[in-house]
Amino acid sequence: MKPDKQGNGARLVEAVRAAPPFAQKLAALGNGQVVLEHVTASATGFAAALVAASRGGKRLWILCADVKQQDLVHAELHVWGVEALYLPRLTHAVTGGLPNPDVLAERAAVLSQWSRQPAAVRVLCADSLDEEAPEIEVLNKESRRLAP
Repeated sequence: MKPDKQGNGARLVEAVRAAPPFAQKLAALGNGQVVLEHVTASATGFAAALVAASRGGKRLWILCADVKQQDLVHAELHVWGVEALYLPRLTHAVTGGLPNPDVLAERAAVLSQWSRQPAAVRVLCADSLDEEAPEIEVLNKESRRLAP
């Protein structure tokens, strides 16, 4: 489901972003890493939406501490009118076992979208950065387009 970019949530984000105290702080975001440790858990999605709306078309990676936070932030971004890609964690049902094929397929689809949408907002768990992923060349070579 695509977020309603003209909805009340997106308008509220724009109003807050334009307010002088926020506009000044958000203007400095393009210069590196932003850590939102001073934001309460219930406001994390809104704060992330403010950052996303202020990114100026640049890529944004939102790293979450755990899957619960990742789910909440991703869902709330849509409420605030921000389209975001969700990378599921690579899980194994049994230690040393094979990962769930549905999760592998979803991860491959999201990683493929990342290459086609370089300025997209990405929501993932921080420890997902340590997980293995196929190289983009492999994803492009193995992709198949189905005719409608």
